[in-house]
Amino acid sequence: MCRSVSLISFVLLLVIAVNIANADIKSDLISHWKLDDGSGTTAKGSAGSNDGTLKGDAKWAEGRVIGAVEFDGADDYIDCGEGTVFNTVCRDVITMTA
Repeated sequence: MCRSVSLISFVLLLVIAVNIANADIKSDLISHWKLDDGSGTTAKGSAGSNDGTLKGDAKWAEGRVIGAVEFDGADDYIDCGEGTVFNTVCRDVITMTA
């Protein structure tokens, strides 16, 4: 009995993992910033047309892969404007990852 429950659980997890791996994340992607510009005050959008502007003391830095933006934790941010894509699609939640 325990063996069959374990096997069923494994198969279900495998099916979920395959579906997640095959998901098309680009279809719902509003914007993506690589932050590899390295100079200036514009963070160019890599997907969509939502360029951002570095504000405060935000500055370009060396990242783990290519580039990054360094924030001091006080008043730095990237302003992505008030484009309609953010107002209509992202009214409640925006996910940001680093």
